Amino acid sequence: MRIWCMLFLLLLCLPGGAQEKKPDWRLSGDARWRYENDTNRPSGPGRERGRIRYRIQLIGDLSKQLELGLRARTGDPHLPISANYSFLNSLKETETFGFNVDMAYLRYHPGDFNLVVGKSQAMFGANSPYGKLLWDTDYVPPGAWMGFQTREWSVRGGRYFLDAAPNYLPLGVNIADGSYRFKPSQNTELAFDVSFYGFDDTAGLRLPQNRGNAVSRGRLRSNFQLIDPSLTYSFAIGEVPVSTSLYYIKNLAASIPQDSAWAAGFAAGRLREPGDWSGFYRFQRVEQDALFSPVAQDDFTLAVNFEGHTAGVSHQLTQDLSAQAWVLAAEPLVPPGGTQFRYRLDLFLKY
Repeated sequence: MRIWCMLFLLLLCLPGGAQEKKPDWRLSGDARWRYENDTNRPSGPGRERGRIRYRIQLIGDLSKQLELGLRARTGDPHLPISANYSFLNSLKETETFGFNVDMAYLRYHPGDFNLVVGKSQAMFGANSPYGKLLWDTDYVPPGAWMGFQTREWSVRGGRYFLDAAPNYLPLGVNIADGSYRFKPSQNTELAFDVSFYGFDDTAGLRLPQNRGNAVSRGRLRSNFQLIDPSLTYSFAIGEVPVSTSLYYIKNLAASIPQDSAWAAGFAAGRLREPGDWSGFYRFQRVEQDALFSPVAQDDFTLAVNFEGHTAGVSHQLTQDLSAQAWVLAAEPLVPPGGTQFRYRLDLFLKY
């Protein structure tokens, strides 16, 4: 209810000219079929799963300065970091199914200024393979943000509420970020980004979905005030685009020494036309209270307290169909444990 009131107030505050509609609406969607194989699982035998994710979205202009975005997807709304429907599970585990609206926003954008109210993915690492470590991009909570964005730089800030999903967390989070990009030469680009995620007090909180953060008598030991700078250098080798990145996270409010994470990697190639190829490799080391585990990535078998590698290759089969094969390996830090592997084969269709 809170987020719909915010949307209504934004509409009331807009100048009269904002009610002039512009016939520019874009309906699109995608489907992802995934085969997944987990091996060396400490909790039990290996597992194979077949999973499907469907999404459909509508984005359009209510006026020259006002954009509306809506998206619905598969996934249990009680578990917002999962957008999949499982049609195969070798262990016969029961997985719930649902369909929900995971994006609904209004964006007021006169010039370089932006004011966004609703569920918008803009501030949650949607375009960064490293940002997903801190925040799973399948989860888009409601809130509001404002800021300035140009091609070279951006400054933004906002607040989001994590209690909107059923059975989720009675918390809010304040987010601020900034970025700057420049081209040292015609074929190179250097990008610097920094973000801050300030969660409401969590020390002493008992979580229904703790995925590895330190606890005392079942309650979290740390608060989470996270800062995460990153640096990306992009260039080309012949006709092949290449990027290398460094990413760091520090929890400024941790109550234990294990309070940081870092990642590094590279990507080469791009998928634009049929026949194109791309590939990537990333290393990440994530200490126990470096991240707030309930909203962290779920690609690896572990969310925190691990060291991991991931690598993959993608191929554009047709204009709208692509495939990706990738592997993820995660090894617990404390106490040390065996390496857990996850193999994935994805097929993507855009429509």
